[in-house]
Amino acid sequence: MKDSQTPDLFVPAPKFIAPSDMAIEPIIQPSIIDTQFITDIYMQRPISIQNLRMGAWFNSALILNDKTFAGFVSTSEVKRYIVQMGYNRLPDLLNKLTTFNKSWTDK
Repeated sequence: MKDSQTPDLFVPAPKFIAPSDMAIEPIIQPSIIDTQFITDIYMQRPISIQNLRMGAWFNSALILNDKTFAGFVSTSEVKRYIVQMGYNRLPDLLNKLTTFNKSWTDK
């Protein structure tokens, strides 16, 4: 039994009704690939290209002709540059990197 001085704690939320003439479109953002996924694929490269540093591998896999990759020694430098240049937003990136590895496996 409810006391008349006890406030009602349940208040139903108002319903939102969109006007019929208002078009609701999804916001499409480019997919951003975490560099850890790129590193994972790099670490799975076949023995025949084990001597390639990450920058040279990434540059070759995507046929970028970006000479900056040649100067990097560590993978962290390469990953920072990939993000800085927006290469981690390229369409179908992971598939291209995996396909590059597979092309060397078949040889």
